Amino acid sequence: MLTRADLPSAPGATPRVLRVVDDLLVTIDGSPSVITAYGLDHLDQRWRISAAGATFVSDCGVVVCLENENAAGGRRAIDAATGEPRWEDDRWAWVWPQAGRLLATTQSSAGPGAQDLVVLDPPTGRVLAKLGRWEIAQYDADGPLIGVRPHPDGGLLVAELDVRGGTVRMLDVLRDAAGDCRAATGLLLCRRRDGDIGLWRLPT
Repeated sequence: MLTRADLPSAPGATPRVLRVVDDLLVTIDGSPSVITAYGLDHLDQRWRISAAGATFVSDCGVVVCLENENAAGGRRAIDAATGEPRWEDDRWAWVWPQAGRLLATTQSSAGPGAQDLVVLDPPTGRVLAKLGRWEIAQYDADGPLIGVRPHPDGGLLVAELDVRGGTVRMLDVLRDAAGDCRAATGLLLCRRRDGDIGLWRLPT
């Protein structure tokens, strides 16, 4: 055991959420929601705020992202160091850190398969780039993403999505690929149009 503490909660309530976000332990309890952040090293309280409707928190780099009670309610961001509100936007369905930026999917495209991807500035929520509609085949928090989408003439278009630079580099068109792709260590595994599984080497 590294440390131990009794964490207070709202009267008559137990924490609904206990989540580690970077170097913080964050709890959500009570109604309306109260969010409290503790340092992981000594479980000392760093900040506490009221955030009506917040049901989930996630790591968004220098900010903590809040998910609203209504799944269609977009995302809010608070300063990870102070708990002060930074920005709120109802356009984003999912937001996660990537290469020092935030990668977000739009509400209109939320769901399985390809989604519209945008790059956000973490402190302000400002849109830095629009990457287009892609299905992510490889997730690397520090490196480029590999995205695929159907090609108009058949097969799959494969691209490298540079979140930090806000650019898309087309890599190849896989004529025999149909989808369900996963990429790792320079290789791309996809379901073929005939139902079999194919393996392709990604261009460098």
